[in-house]
Amino acid sequence: MTRTALPQPGRSIRRLVLSVVLAGGAAAAQAQITTTGPNPGPLPDCPLAGLPWACIVNAPAQANGVVGNYEQLRIGQQGSGSLTIGSGAELVLNSNVRPDPLLVVGDNVGASGALSVVNGGRLSINVPAAGNGLIAGLFIGPFAAPSNAPPGPLGGPSPSTVALIADGGVVSVTKQGGVGVGSAVAVGFGAGSNSSLVLDGGIGSFGSPAAGATLVTTGNLSIGREGTGVVSLNRNATASADFVYLSAIGQQGQSLLAIGFQSIVNAVQTYVGIGLNAITGLFDAGTSQHGTGVVDLATSSSVLNSPLTLGQGGTLAGVGTVSGPVANYGGTIGPGHSPGTLTLDGGYTDVGGHLEIEFGLSGQDQLVVNGPVSMHGTHINFHFIEGFAPQAGFRFDFLDSSQVLQDLQDLSFSYTGLADGFGFDVETGPNGELTFVAITNGVALPLPGSLPLVLLGLWAVAGSRTWRLRTGSTSAPSAATRPQAG
Repeated sequence: MTRTALPQPGRSIRRLVLSVVLAGGAAAAQAQITTTGPNPGPLPDCPLAGLPWACIVNAPAQANGVVGNYEQLRIGQQGSGSLTIGSGAELVLNSNVRPDPLLVVGDNVGASGALSVVNGGRLSINVPAAGNGLIAGLFIGPFAAPSNAPPGPLGGPSPSTVALIADGGVVSVTKQGGVGVGSAVAVGFGAGSNSSLVLDGGIGSFGSPAAGATLVTTGNLSIGREGTGVVSLNRNATASADFVYLSAIGQQGQSLLAIGFQSIVNAVQTYVGIGLNAITGLFDAGTSQHGTGVVDLATSSSVLNSPLTLGQGGTLAGVGTVSGPVANYGGTIGPGHSPGTLTLDGGYTDVGGHLEIEFGLSGQDQLVVNGPVSMHGTHINFHFIEGFAPQAGFRFDFLDSSQVLQDLQDLSFSYTGLADGFGFDVETGPNGELTFVAITNGVALPLPGSLPLVLLGLWAVAGSRTWRLRTGSTSAPSAATRPQAG
């Protein structure tokens, strides 16, 4: 690593400048991080006195041209700070010796910060192989958020540490060391933090393609480890990582991964709401050391290109596609957005999990599995919405598999949204389907409107019963499969 000492305009300290090589092989012209506004000027503490390889951003700031003269950068160490990397700008953080996190948004308890990589701007972070395996790279929200922030979407205060990648912006975090080397990008890492990362590639117009938004890392993406973290791919966005973890460590962690229009998340493996065994260090469906996490496939063009494992705190919802196999150990799968179809292209294994199926005036939920299905001890709840009440003889294939269903054990069923006493069957079909069949006429409960949620819970209990699965033909149900008392 070549270092050249240059004077800092207006300051007596000197900064160390890394040699950055561009695609053409020429050395990058050194530029600055400055204040924003009509008259930008040198940003205080950038570089930091005595630490010329570090930059502290405690005010609105912008990158100008190619900036490659820092190894570490902190946004919002005292109060608040923001950094914009826009058109024609690139920030390169390249550390060969220091193992600390290289870029931190919100670098103190109660502080706030914002990072924007927009309009074709680029952020490149290179983490050394000898760095701290747990925390090195881009960290959004390692510390507690301000206590006076307004409420956020997942409860608690609204995000105080935020990042935006939009309109052609690209963020790359290269972490040396191979698979499983630790989190390279973290959103909502520390206890009490409340953080968000939004990717929005735009929509394009008049035949022009969308600009796109890209996050790529050779390390792990951690969301809501011990705090609250939200990662949203709104439109035409791509995120790629080694492992993706949603609330897989601390019990207080809350997380949401929302994949929107024509957006995709690529990963070797995705874990949601499942904790580590304290002895083996491996993921264990029986441990309580986990938070709550949700993967939401918001549109039919949304894709999670990864195997997915749900623990007791995990939920998969939406109308898109999971391309890898899905394993559910006590979590919840809810197809649709009142209602809709969720597709699992890699098969479905469920042990003690929950499947939520909605029936409404606008349609029914369906789970489509293009692969083998194994369900042991799964509970399936049929939820009737929009005032819909099925009449006797109503049928719907709520699970449709490409293979004959042969591994179904100890399934249980219930319903909510109808008056007590409704009778139904669940049948297996010859082509890999599970079919809901109404035996009696249902009576819809009054729409809840603004009634307290506790009343919804009481209604759910009143209409909940456990039925037996009926295997075989689709002829009229026998008396043995009608509603049981209790």
